[in-house]
Amino acid sequence: SIATIWATRILQLIEGKLCIEGLEKLHGKNSHTIFLFTHKSFLDFLIASLVPIITAMRSNSKRRVPLFLLAMDHFKKNFILYRVIGIGKIAEALGMIFVNRSDSGNKDRATAVIESATKKLIYEDVDLAIFPQGTRVYPYPPQTDEPYEAGYYTVGSKDRLCSDGGHLKKGASFIATDVALSLASSGDSKPLKIVPVAIGGTAKACPRGKMRINS
Repeated sequence: SIATIWATRILQLIEGKLCIEGLEKLHGKNSHTIFLFTHKSFLDFLIASLVPIITAMRSNSKRRVPLFLLAMDHFKKNFILYRVIGIGKIAEALGMIFVNRSDSGNKDRATAVIESATKKLIYEDVDLAIFPQGTRVYPYPPQTDEPYEAGYYTVGSKDRLCSDGGHLKKGASFIATDVALSLASSGDSKPLKIVPVAIGGTAKACPRGKMRINS
């Protein structure tokens, strides 16, 4: 309820309109679901919180907002977002999974995150939501007078991006693989559904590096 009110109110304030296409593809047999969202703007968090809610309402599910994998430096260690606005505190109270991005390359920490996400999806029967690009992608210059848009690539250091397969961050695929293996070994007959969600328009409204909302 809080997520719905917060997201829809901000969309009203910025005079935004949300349209969802392909919702009919999610109907049918109940499943363990992982939503994978593109990430171009801070406005993506509004859209990402509403899509699963609408999906659950259309399918008469009791589940609403999934558990998001969130950057610890943004939502837990950021004083403004954590204590002043309170988004971090709400996320913590709801059991969201915080990822320490400063631990890049730490296999033990990465394994712990994967195991935590897998257990919550299977045993707590909640959906997961991940921004597999890891952070907002940079906008690219428009070819016309239209505002900037952004791509579907992954940002990162030049050394990593130039390595074989380095343009892809693999956390989401590791989690999906771990969940699939756990379901197979436990005899859980409920299928795993991976739902890629392309968010369009948010980079035009407010791309990375900008604070002003474009009309």
